[in-house]
Amino acid sequence: VTQYSMKPVEMVGMLKVDFLGLKTLTAIQMAVDSINLRYNRLIDWVNLPLDDKAAFELLNQGKTLGVFQLESGGMQELSCKLHLDKFEEIIAVGALYRPGPMDMIPSFINRKHGREAIDYDHPWMEEILAETYGIMVYQEQVMQIAQKLANYTLGEGDVLRRAMGKKDQAEMARQREKFKSGCYQNGISEEKATEIFDKVEKFASYGFNKSHAAAYGFLSYVTAYLKANYPSEWMAALMTCDRHDISKLSKFIREALAMGLKVLPPDVNEAGRMFMATAHGIRFAMNGIKGVGEGVVDAIIEERDKRGKFKSLYDFISRLDVRKVGKKACESLIEAGCFDFTGWTRDSLLAAVDPIYETSGRDQKEKSSGYMNFFDLMGEKSSDKYLKPPEVLIPSTYESRLLKEKELLGFFLTGHPMDKFKEVLNRLSCVSFSKIEELPHDSVVRSAFIVETVQVRFSSKSQKKFAILNISDGFLTYELPIWPELFESKSELIKENQLLFAVLQIDKREETLKLSAKWIADLISADEQMVAESDIAYDKAKMQIQRFNQAQAAAKNASASDKPKKLKEEIKVETLKLEVDVLKLKMSHILRFKELFEEHRGPSPIEISFINGKDLKATLSIDSRWGVKNSEELKNALKKFDSCWSIN
Repeated sequence: VTQYSMKPVEMVGMLKVDFLGLKTLTAIQMAVDSINLRYNRLIDWVNLPLDDKAAFELLNQGKTLGVFQLESGGMQELSCKLHLDKFEEIIAVGALYRPGPMDMIPSFINRKHGREAIDYDHPWMEEILAETYGIMVYQEQVMQIAQKLANYTLGEGDVLRRAMGKKDQAEMARQREKFKSGCYQNGISEEKATEIFDKVEKFASYGFNKSHAAAYGFLSYVTAYLKANYPSEWMAALMTCDRHDISKLSKFIREALAMGLKVLPPDVNEAGRMFMATAHGIRFAMNGIKGVGEGVVDAIIEERDKRGKFKSLYDFISRLDVRKVGKKACESLIEAGCFDFTGWTRDSLLAAVDPIYETSGRDQKEKSSGYMNFFDLMGEKSSDKYLKPPEVLIPSTYESRLLKEKELLGFFLTGHPMDKFKEVLNRLSCVSFSKIEELPHDSVVRSAFIVETVQVRFSSKSQKKFAILNISDGFLTYELPIWPELFESKSELIKENQLLFAVLQIDKREETLKLSAKWIADLISADEQMVAESDIAYDKAKMQIQRFNQAQAAAKNASASDKPKKLKEEIKVETLKLEVDVLKLKMSHILRFKELFEEHRGPSPIEISFINGKDLKATLSIDSRWGVKNSEELKNALKKFDSCWSIN
């Protein structure tokens, strides 16, 4: 360790070494230890074979959450498109996905798959650049090219690399002449030598160190290997490392669930200081429970290791020092699910805490004083009073139990408030968050979710309130802004743990998908009126998008040409009038009406007359805000469909 900065230290000939403290290394060791404990199999992760099929399949499917340096959406896309076949390509991916080399990614992919020819500026460069399909990716390749073509030593090649990286013009001028001179000695023309040097110079400003990329690439491979072959142990290790970061922990829990792994609530007979892979799933760590400190967890584990598993709540309290594990900590353990194994409800367990602590405290005090009471002499035990759960007059609701669980753990583990609304969601035509990713830009969907967090802010321009929500459907989480107009009208619904039914617009203009809320309502109060309101909001949102896109297209066309262009088809603004026979009318007809009207949005209002024979029974008027384009195309579509209606 020196008190001098990097440059002076290097100038006096000392070697500067950077040591990186990577959390990934800790996670790898945790996973390896867990595998050894569970399967009696010691993984030598430093010397893994580099051709594991499962690891490469996982990378090529883009399932890289929790894989070192390959987690981003861009990296996932690159892995899928490149289709990694060997370890060297993992190294190249890490070196290419940075500003500068990213421009070469399309060419790298095309060359690998034979869609673009691989060419070399000189035959001697093929041996050096073959593994990267003729593209310079690493700084070491610059040094090798200088050595092979211009007779540089590797030390001189490093000087060239450093001069290029630092853009040292004076040194570069000297190196250019040296490079051309060396090439001339090997029979390479000055023109070709200059061409190669220019390419090398351009690359060197953003070239990556291969040894660094290889070390990082190896960690990427190891983490992919562990996730593919030992998913429970690897995800448990990741959760342990980030157990104090709720956002990261929730991300890993969702990934585990998506992989088909169960995440189990903590249990005093199985859970420990870390998240643990078991035969039934990943067991939540006890010290991840709010209000349960390290000392409490240590006392529980020590007693469990010494005298075996706990049989009941009474057995637990009576065996532990009540001074180390107090009532408050015990209640937190109960509400987090740690005593669900007893078969008692959490309400019964909570009701039993006070009397058990009172009995246990007295028994421990008498035992330490050497007393023996009358009931002990009669052969009765204190535990006999707690063989049956106490009666609970007012049991807590399922929802309140889940909310308490979330308060203590940060998550819903044993259930989700959305579960009871599955049938309602189908009736409301809700789109799950998992399908939102597949929809195109500017799609409008109905969806339901729970509000996990709320941040209320003030607009810098209008000084009005708006909110940024984190919303979840139980599996995926998105950020959702609620802008001032909607916030003012629905502020009573903007709160944590609120279940909402909403009309959302999808924005895919950037790499990260964004959502915007067009309308929201209380999911618990869902009824036919709410469905009708959501339909109006849904249609209005689609119309706004359509008009916006039409306006943009019109503006683009106007700027492209000074001469006004006539529309291909004349749009009639007159009312579209339909007569519908109520005796022949079916639900499928109404749905078809809606589909056709949405496909032919325009400025014409609609008037539908419902008739029975010659009698007019009702009239439905739809104004121009949700009107149609009164064209021959729409009329022909209506005529072809069914005989239940006619056009006036």
